Amino acid sequence: MALLLVGMAHAEILDRTVAIVGANPITASEVEMQALLEAMFNNTPPDLSETGRRRALERLVEQRLIEEDITLAGLQVVEEKDLQDAFSQLRQARFGNLGFAQALRDYGLTETNVRNFLRKQLQFTRYVQFRFRAGLQADEDALRAAYRKKYERVASPPPFETVAEELELDLLDKRAETMLDDRVRQLRAETRIVFLDPIRPSTEPAP
Repeated sequence: MALLLVGMAHAEILDRTVAIVGANPITASEVEMQALLEAMFNNTPPDLSETGRRRALERLVEQRLIEEDITLAGLQVVEEKDLQDAFSQLRQARFGNLGFAQALRDYGLTETNVRNFLRKQLQFTRYVQFRFRAGLQADEDALRAAYRKKYERVASPPPFETVAEELELDLLDKRAETMLDDRVRQLRAETRIVFLDPIRPSTEPAP
C-alpha cells in the first residue's frame, strides 16, 4: 500500500499543470515527453534540467498556438500511409531497426510516443507549406544577391546556374520561417498564456 501511494503521489506531481494556452493546459509530463522526444530525434542526451524543461515548454506553447491555427485553416489530418512511410524512413535512416529499439529503451519512450510526435511534425510541415510557402517566389535579382553573399569569400565559386535551385529553396525557406515567426508572435499576443511554477520562462511575467 505504501508503494502504491508513493507511485500515485509521483504521478500527481508529474502531471501538474505548468502552463495554460488559451483554454488548453500543458502538464509537466508533456514537457518531459517533449524534451525526451526532441533529444531522441536529435540524437543528443536529454536535458531535463530546469532550463531544458523551460525550453521544451516554450516549444509546446508554440505548438499549441500553431495547432489552433491549423484547425482554423482546415488542414486535413495526416493520412496513416504518409505517417507509416515517414516512420519507416525514420527508423532506417536515423536508427536502423536495431538502433531504433535501443533508442526507445535509452530514452524511455514507446513507438506510440514517436509516432504521435512524428504525426505532429508532418502536420506542422504541411501547415508551413500551405500557409507560408505556397505562392512564394524568388526573382533573379534576389537569387543573384544570395549567390554573391554565400560565395563572396570562395576563391572558385560554382557557376550560378548550377546552384540557383538550391539558393532558391534556401531563400524561400528563410522567408517562410520569418513569416512563421511573425505569425507565432501574433498568436501569442492574441492568446492568454499563463505560466505556472516551477517551470516559468524567465522572459515571461508572473501571472
